[in-house]
Amino acid sequence: MRKTHKLPMLLLSALFGQAALLPLATQAQPICLKVSQAAYQPIEVSRTLTDGQAWDDPSFRLPMFTPFRLLGKPVAELLVADGYVRFAERAGAAPFAELAVFGTDLADRSFRPGAGQGAGASPIRWQLQGMGAEQSLVLEWENAGFFEEIYLLGDSRSHARFQLRLNSSDNSIEIHFGPWELRDASTCFYGHEGPFVYLQDLRSTQPLLHQLTGDPAHPDLATSADYGSLDAVPATGTLYRLAQQELPTGAPSQVSATRVEAGQGLLSIRSGFGEGPVELSVLSLDGRQLLAHRGAGPNFDLPIGPLLPGLYLLRLTDGRQVKTQYLSVF
Repeated sequence: MRKTHKLPMLLLSALFGQAALLPLATQAQPICLKVSQAAYQPIEVSRTLTDGQAWDDPSFRLPMFTPFRLLGKPVAELLVADGYVRFAERAGAAPFAELAVFGTDLADRSFRPGAGQGAGASPIRWQLQGMGAEQSLVLEWENAGFFEEIYLLGDSRSHARFQLRLNSSDNSIEIHFGPWELRDASTCFYGHEGPFVYLQDLRSTQPLLHQLTGDPAHPDLATSADYGSLDAVPATGTLYRLAQQELPTGAPSQVSATRVEAGQGLLSIRSGFGEGPVELSVLSLDGRQLLAHRGAGPNFDLPIGPLLPGLYLLRLTDGRQVKTQYLSVF
């Protein structure tokens, strides 16, 4: 029986010119991307999660083993699946974040629907590397196959090898792409040409994603509510490094939003400051100033028409205090 594939459904929004501030307790932290090339080295002297068995739709629980923080929270346990990893703050707890490492419906190359579980050909391995504060947890999917190809064609000539590294030293995430072969990308990725690669905060009421799209050699990193994929599988040796940035503390005491005509919006600010001048900036998540506005007193309006839908930082200062919070435009 054919299963329903697990690719994210595209979310279509008819809302324009509307903005809302999102509570800091439910927000992802700004993410920076570095793309480089490095020789792919399979991990050795490793342990396997799959125990030599063929797998499809796996869900393995793995202790984090080494200190690691993600989106401002400590990680105690990983839920490892077919190209996706979820992060939990406590063993057995509901996950608070999901990482698409190689997002599509993968399966062991020896898996056959309805044939039961046999010997596996695509192990999922893990290994601790380094010592002390420099320790890293590394996961490797070895020559994973593609379920849709297995279902339609009876085998998976296509396969992909890739690694995930979680670094304790700076809480960075590295995704390293190894050798791969595709018979037909559209089949393997359900109409897309490449995998999903994103980090999602599952605590948010909206599916806000830090995701990579476009050319895999020079991907765009953006925060969006809509799922998008890479245009192709990254070349062997491609290394994506995602670094988390700490946010400044503090937030406006109260901020509300009003909806006006499409393409124009006013953000009503109640800053909590006194009657003096107030400077306001809207920043991208990598720190670039996009809008600047000077107001006065505790209440004023900010035109947000030039902003495209996305997630931003809102910064207020009266010269003595600085208050910062996320701004979502959708």
